[in-house]
Amino acid sequence: MLTREQILAKRTRTQTVTIPDVGDVKVRALTREEVISLQGKGEVDVAELEQGLIALALVEPQLSKEDVAEWYGSAPAGELSPVTEAITQLSGLSVGAAKSSGS
Repeated sequence: MLTREQILAKRTRTQTVTIPDVGDVKVRALTREEVISLQGKGEVDVAELEQGLIALALVEPQLSKEDVAEWYGSAPAGELSPVTEAITQLSGLSVGAAKSSGS
């Protein structure tokens, strides 16, 4: 059986993501608490949600939400897709994640 300490230990996986023609970044899985905090209440602004997701999960380099918003304004449309896909997959948020994890 797991101990209390084992259950409460922070466990976030990381992954290096290659952004084609740009370079590598390192992202981590979000905790359940972080995911819930991003959802907020009421209507969700997709860009704001995604920028918050990236700002929280980006390990190297670390960027603020404002930095990520600036990146949005300067990057080609699909450039951030590999980053967001890796974060959602690591965090168990991708479509079919529950099915693939055996739930």
